[in-house]
Order: sequence, then structure tokens, then C-alpha cells
Amino acid sequence: MRSSRPVPVFACLALLCVGVACGSPGAKSEAASPAGSGETLDWNVRPAKRATTGKPARIKYLEYANGNLVELVNDSHTDALDAYSQRVAPSQAYTKVQTDAAVEALLERFEELEGLRKFQAGAAPVYPLKTRAKGLELEQAGSTRSWVIFEATPKAERELFLQCAQDLMALYNMTPAYRAVDQAPAWSRDPNDAPTRPPPKPGGSGSRQ
Repeated sequence: MRSSRPVPVFACLALLCVGVACGSPGAKSEAASPAGSGETLDWNVRPAKRATTGKPARIKYLEYANGNLVELVNDSHTDALDAYSQRVAPSQAYTKVQTDAAVEALLERFEELEGLRKFQAGAAPVYPLKTRAKGLELEQAGSTRSWVIFEATPKAERELFLQCAQDLMALYNMTPAYRAVDQAPAWSRDPNDAPTRPPPKPGGSGSRQ
């Protein structure tokens, strides 16, 4: 039975997402700096990886009518540092990486809404542009399942689907993504390449005024 009581799930997810922002390259953060010194992180030094559960998960939301799609994966699925240091075409820059804990909380939300039972085995189907349908695709525990709704889908199921999609988009939108970089960081390039010049210090002779 679905519960109608308010669930402060995204108040918790917002706190879980703080670690993503704190781990951004070059950002100042007490959590990201040694002993809370406020020291600026060096983009050319690879930060430590976030803790993972070893349970990869991927969730994709598709709007067939306009071709829009977004995808959220957890750290166990894709390493955020590796993903965001690669250049991709704008049309392919729809994947964001969240913590395992945040994605797990989202799936628990789906379970509470009784949305997970609506997923069927198999990947989301491919439909022509302008098809009036929406889909969710979930990859977890080595299998892929999907859930697609159409205009003829019963109202109760459509509302349930849209609630799950809304929760996914809420988490996706609060997940930062640092996709484009002028050049790859030193730790991801061939060691035979020329060394990277460190960024100028604020106020130094090499900084722009």
C-alpha cells in the first residue's frame, strides 16, 4: 500500500550530495583540505576516491517525444574523476555520477512508492522521435529493467511513474557535473607527455587581472 505521508527523502539526499560538491577540482573546502586548512586543491593531483559499496547502479530517464534523456550512475558503476575528466560531445553529456548512498536512497524511495515492481525485464525500447511516451531504465545487480508509460496507460500508473521520474530529476539536478576541461589533468595523461604547468596563484604574475 502506497503511503501518502510526506517523506523528507531529499532533505537527506541534499546532505549526501554535499560530498560531491566538496570534491570538485580546485574548490576550497574544509572537508576537502588537509586538517580543514582551507588550502586550495591542486587539479593535477588526483583526489582520493569516494567510498563505494561495490553495488553498481544506473538509472536513465527518457522522454521519447523530444528525445531528451538523463542518466544517473553511482560511484560503484563509474568513477566520477575518470568520467568528468573526459571530453564528450554536448549531446552525450547527460550522465552524472552520484554517491552510492544517494542513489541507494533514491531506489529506496522508488521501493516505498511501489514503483520498482513496475519495471519489466529488458532495456527501454527505442521509439521514433515524437512518440508520446516516457521511460525509466534501471541497471542493477547485473540486470537491466525498464518501465514505459504511454497516453493510454492508466492514470494511477502514470502518476506513480511521474513521481518516480520527478524524484530522479530532483537528485540529478542537485548533482554537479564538471564535464569540460581545457586539458586532461596530469594524473590521467600519458606519463611521456610534457608536464603540466601548475595553475598560477591568485595575485601572482601569471594570473589574469
